[in-house]
Amino acid sequence: MGGRICGIRIGGRKEAFFKELKERHGTLPEEQAGRALGRLFRLFDLYFAGRRVEFDIGICTEGTDFENRVWRALKAIPYGEVRSYADVAMMAGCPNGARAVGAACKKNPVPIVIPCHRVIASSGRIGGYSPGVDIKKAMLEIEGVSIQGSSD
Repeated sequence: MGGRICGIRIGGRKEAFFKELKERHGTLPEEQAGRALGRLFRLFDLYFAGRRVEFDIGICTEGTDFENRVWRALKAIPYGEVRSYADVAMMAGCPNGARAVGAACKKNPVPIVIPCHRVIASSGRIGGYSPGVDIKKAMLEIEGVSIQGSSD
């Protein structure tokens, strides 16, 4: 996919990540992979240092029409803000689709870049997160968002 990021996995060790990449894709063209991954890692370093980051990198996503609408809606949630699953369903043109939004978030291939961690339950509680609610809470705290309570 020529210099675009197609998947991000949260958690784990960098060495295991590169081993899996090599196993799945063979040897990657250095100049394409190096530039894309290098830029992504620099942006992540800034993000995790608490800096507001615009993830202006090429990504490739494969999903249903609905999933792609949800992922576009997620990208529209500003840094340091949250929306409910119901809000995102409205933004994606499916007012009764809050549960489907949760499923689309779970399938998000590029978390953080497409910020599914910014979606919480309508009650104001943190809701779920595939890599773990503690990671979601930590990411929101990096962005200055404090959520009380645990998942619904």
